[in-house]
Amino acid sequence: MNPYTGRTEPEKLFYLQKQLREMNDPQNRIAGVPGEPNNDETKWIQRGPYNVGGRTKAMMWDPNDPSNETVFAGGISGGIFKNTNISNQNSPWVLVDESLPQNLAVSSITYDPNDTKTFYVGTGESYTGGDALGNGLWKSTDGGDSWNKVMGGDTKTSYISEYNVVEIVTPSSDRTYRYIEASFGPGVPTDKAIVEDAVLGLDAANDGDQGNGTNKDGCSSFSNAASLNGNIAIVDRGACYFAAKTVNAQAAGAKLLIIVNNVDGAPVGMAAPSDGSIDLNSINIPTAGNGD
Repeated sequence: MNPYTGRTEPEKLFYLQKQLREMNDPQNRIAGVPGEPNNDETKWIQRGPYNVGGRTKAMMWDPNDPSNETVFAGGISGGIFKNTNISNQNSPWVLVDESLPQNLAVSSITYDPNDTKTFYVGTGESYTGGDALGNGLWKSTDGGDSWNKVMGGDTKTSYISEYNVVEIVTPSSDRTYRYIEASFGPGVPTDKAIVEDAVLGLDAANDGDQGNGTNKDGCSSFSNAASLNGNIAIVDRGACYFAAKTVNAQAAGAKLLIIVNNVDGAPVGMAAPSDGSIDLNSINIPTAGNGD
């Protein structure tokens, strides 16, 4: 679409195709671009490190170097590297502090503005197939020369879960259930867990849009709203929109709604209705779809 006219311009199609053909003609191509293998003047030159640091996820100029020549870089599968003369094309990157794991999955680097000799490195990625697992938060108090892990990291055998989980704490049973978030409303908090009583929501029977609801599907106002207030509401899937259940749970004062799947298997996606019948902007509690 032409941003100036606000419409597509099919009348220019053949003219644009002609331009593309001319651009691809070897006689009309530009000499080269940086990194192009056949362009000797502008090709990329390897700067190291030579043990294959992996893709770079984080970089930080050393705040203690007034010449701005010292740079730290973190690789997702390579650890932390340092270059003390970044403007010199022959200056190599070197691995810092051999006590660090060389496959440390560095995702962020920063320093303490109140003490520029104190550096922090965060590790791991939010979405991973298992090759870039986090290994805690690392700290240096000597400007990046040596590092120590200050928190986090693996304490048990690692495994990758396809979904987040709901855990039953009381009564103690070590039981967990997988869940996924709804496409509407806020997400389930990641900074802290919602630990409250889980209460089964009870409403009017035969109240769904199919006319075949039960008193556990959350398709109308709850008769036990006082018990749901400040707690986690649980309802069954079916009979009305997912978002309608959330609106009713929110009206009862619930902090979180869990919708239990009515068939065996993994949790199902919970899309928002597209007919405008529900004001999705009014939803301010998270909704989790449970499976298994």
